[in-house]
Amino acid sequence: MVARRFEVAQLISGTQATTHALISRLSGISVLHFAGHAINSQQHSGLLLSDGLLGASSLKKTSLTRIQLAVFSACDTQDGSTGRIYDVDGLVRVFLRAGVPHVVASRWNVNSAATRQFMNLFYRALLDGNSVAESVHRAQVGLRSISGMTHPYYWSAFTNFGLV
Repeated sequence: MVARRFEVAQLISGTQATTHALISRLSGISVLHFAGHAINSQQHSGLLLSDGLLGASSLKKTSLTRIQLAVFSACDTQDGSTGRIYDVDGLVRVFLRAGVPHVVASRWNVNSAATRQFMNLFYRALLDGNSVAESVHRAQVGLRSISGMTHPYYWSAFTNFGLV
């Protein structure tokens, strides 16, 4: 759904979604959208790919300077292994410290249907010319107006980190 919204997109899915495949593309992209599963525990923190976990340590030697927006559309992607936003192994921290101006991440385990709706509303607003912060806000308002999605659990899971 997200890849179709962009004129040029590199979609990696299924068994092709490996740590090497993702890392090798990061230095040449401006928008990263990850849709899948994430792990956040005291032992591990990162994105689940077909061949393992992509965590902060996997990105140490990777240039992220071209990325303008990173969206982690998965459960509990805001924090690192100790449950804090700026944990050393937290992806939000890694991307912000690397100079990525906008990171959108989830604060808890999210509902898949609500996340799909949120991302649809978010990218519609973003590609209409709104800022990342405004697009997150519009997606929250839009999702909150949908029957069955009025509880904050559904509409307030994602947050924008970085520039406002």
